[in-house]
Amino acid sequence: MSRPCMLALCLALVGSPALGAVTFENAWIRAPLPSQSVTAGYCDIANNGAQPVAIVGFSGSVRVEMHETTHEDGMVRMRPLQSLNVAPKATVSLAPGGKHLMLFGLDPTLSAVTLTAVFADQSELAVKFVVRPLRRGTAKQ
Repeated sequence: MSRPCMLALCLALVGSPALGAVTFENAWIRAPLPSQSVTAGYCDIANNGAQPVAIVGFSGSVRVEMHETTHEDGMVRMRPLQSLNVAPKATVSLAPGGKHLMLFGLDPTLSAVTLTAVFADQSELAVKFVVRPLRRGTAKQ
Protein backbone atom coordinates (compact mmCIF):
# COMPACT_ATOMS: atom_id res chain seq x y z
CA MET A 1 0.00 0.00 0.00
CA SER A 2 1.37 3.42 -0.87
CA ARG A 3 2.20 5.91 1.86
CA PRO A 4 -0.67 8.34 0.95
CA CYS A 5 -3.16 5.44 1.03
CA MET A 6 -1.88 4.29 4.44
CA LEU A 7 -2.14 7.83 5.78
CA ALA A 8 -5.72 8.14 4.51
CA LEU A 9 -6.59 4.81 6.13
CA CYS A 10 -5.07 5.90 9.46
CA LEU A 11 -6.94 9.20 9.36
CA ALA A 12 -10.21 7.39 8.62
CA LEU A 13 -9.70 5.04 11.56
CA VAL A 14 -8.80 7.85 13.96
CA GLY A 15 -11.78 9.96 12.83
CA SER A 16 -14.37 7.31 13.60
CA PRO A 17 -15.33 6.71 17.22
CA ALA A 18 -17.06 3.46 16.18
CA LEU A 19 -14.00 1.73 14.77
CA GLY A 20 -11.96 0.18 17.53
CA ALA A 21 -14.70 0.79 20.10
CA VAL A 22 -17.39 -1.51 18.70
CA THR A 23 -17.11 -5.29 18.64
CA PHE A 24 -19.42 -7.95 17.26
CA GLU A 25 -19.65 -11.27 19.09
CA ASN A 26 -21.60 -14.49 18.52
CA ALA A 27 -22.53 -13.46 14.96
CA TRP A 28 -24.66 -16.13 13.33
CA ILE A 29 -27.32 -16.60 10.68
CA ARG A 30 -30.09 -19.15 10.80
CA ALA A 31 -29.81 -21.39 7.72
CA PRO A 32 -32.76 -20.75 5.43
CA LEU A 33 -35.49 -23.36 5.15
CA PRO A 34 -35.24 -25.60 2.07
CA SER A 35 -36.24 -23.71 -1.10
CA GLN A 36 -36.16 -20.38 0.80
CA SER A 37 -33.62 -17.56 0.60
CA VAL A 38 -34.90 -15.34 3.44
CA THR A 39 -33.56 -15.81 6.94
CA ALA A 40 -32.46 -13.95 10.06
CA GLY A 41 -29.12 -12.97 11.57
CA TYR A 42 -28.12 -12.35 15.15
CA CYS A 43 -25.15 -11.08 17.19
CA ASP A 44 -24.12 -9.07 20.23
CA ILE A 45 -22.87 -5.54 19.51
CA ALA A 46 -20.70 -4.07 22.27
CA ASN A 47 -19.70 -0.42 22.43
CA ASN A 48 -16.57 -0.22 24.57
CA GLY A 49 -16.07 3.47 23.81
CA ALA A 50 -17.08 6.67 25.58
CA GLN A 51 -19.43 7.91 22.82
CA PRO A 52 -22.74 6.44 21.63
CA VAL A 53 -22.69 4.84 18.18
CA ALA A 54 -25.43 4.18 15.67
CA ILE A 55 -25.44 1.48 13.02
CA VAL A 56 -27.56 2.67 10.10
CA GLY A 57 -27.36 -0.45 7.97
CA PHE A 58 -25.53 -3.52 6.77
CA SER A 59 -24.30 -4.33 3.29
CA GLY A 60 -22.97 -7.47 1.68
CA SER A 61 -23.66 -10.03 -1.02
CA VAL A 62 -27.32 -10.14 0.07
CA ARG A 63 -29.92 -7.50 0.92
CA VAL A 64 -30.00 -6.87 4.68
CA GLU A 65 -32.65 -5.06 6.72
CA MET A 66 -32.63 -4.30 10.45
CA HIS A 67 -35.89 -5.32 12.17
CA GLU A 68 -37.48 -5.59 15.59
CA THR A 69 -40.13 -8.07 16.70
CA THR A 70 -42.74 -6.57 19.03
CA HIS A 71 -45.80 -7.92 20.82
CA GLU A 72 -48.87 -5.68 20.58
CA ASP A 73 -52.45 -6.56 21.52
CA GLY A 74 -51.65 -10.27 21.52
CA MET A 75 -50.10 -10.08 18.06
CA VAL A 76 -46.47 -10.52 17.09
CA ARG A 77 -45.34 -7.83 14.66
CA MET A 78 -42.11 -7.06 12.91
CA ARG A 79 -41.08 -3.50 12.08
CA PRO A 80 -38.01 -2.13 10.31
CA LEU A 81 -35.42 -0.19 12.29
CA GLN A 82 -33.69 2.89 10.88
CA SER A 83 -30.73 2.47 13.20
CA LEU A 84 -29.33 0.36 16.00
CA ASN A 85 -28.12 2.66 18.76
CA VAL A 86 -25.51 1.39 21.21
CA ALA A 87 -24.82 3.51 24.30
CA PRO A 88 -21.28 3.84 25.68
CA LYS A 89 -20.14 0.79 27.64
CA ALA A 90 -23.31 -1.08 26.62
CA THR A 91 -24.20 -4.13 24.52
CA VAL A 92 -27.18 -4.53 22.20
CA SER A 93 -28.17 -8.12 21.48
CA LEU A 94 -29.78 -9.11 18.22
CA ALA A 95 -31.64 -12.28 19.16
CA PRO A 96 -34.63 -14.38 18.10
CA GLY A 97 -37.85 -12.69 19.19
CA GLY A 98 -36.28 -9.21 19.39
CA LYS A 99 -34.03 -7.03 17.27
CA HIS A 100 -32.51 -8.93 14.36
CA LEU A 101 -31.27 -8.74 10.80
CA MET A 102 -33.36 -10.00 7.89
CA LEU A 103 -31.31 -11.36 4.98
CA PHE A 104 -32.82 -11.71 1.52
CA GLY A 105 -31.25 -13.84 -1.21
CA LEU A 106 -28.90 -15.89 0.98
CA ASP A 107 -27.28 -18.83 -0.80
CA PRO A 108 -28.33 -21.82 1.37
CA THR A 109 -25.05 -23.64 0.63
CA LEU A 110 -22.88 -21.06 2.40
CA SER A 111 -21.31 -21.80 5.78
CA ALA A 112 -20.45 -18.16 6.54
CA VAL A 113 -21.25 -14.67 5.23
CA THR A 114 -19.37 -11.42 5.72
CA LEU A 115 -21.63 -8.41 6.21
CA THR A 116 -20.43 -4.84 6.57
CA ALA A 117 -21.89 -2.75 9.38
CA VAL A 118 -22.33 0.88 8.29
CA PHE A 119 -22.20 3.48 11.07
CA ALA A 120 -23.86 6.91 11.13
CA ASP A 121 -20.46 8.55 10.53
CA GLN A 122 -20.22 6.41 7.34
CA SER A 123 -17.40 4.28 8.76
CA GLU A 124 -17.71 0.56 8.08
CA LEU A 125 -16.72 -2.64 9.82
CA ALA A 126 -16.76 -6.13 8.27
CA VAL A 127 -18.35 -8.84 10.43
CA LYS A 128 -18.25 -12.57 9.72
CA PHE A 129 -21.54 -14.37 10.42
CA VAL A 130 -21.49 -18.17 10.69
CA VAL A 131 -24.47 -19.95 9.12
CA ARG A 132 -25.96 -22.43 11.58
CA PRO A 133 -27.71 -25.36 9.92
CA LEU A 134 -31.27 -26.16 10.90
CA ARG A 135 -31.62 -28.95 13.42
CA ARG A 136 -32.98 -32.11 11.94
CA GLY A 137 -36.76 -32.31 12.19
CA THR A 138 -37.34 -28.71 13.30
CA ALA A 139 -37.38 -25.21 11.84
CA LYS A 140 -36.35 -23.72 15.20
CA GLN A 141 -32.80 -23.05 16.36
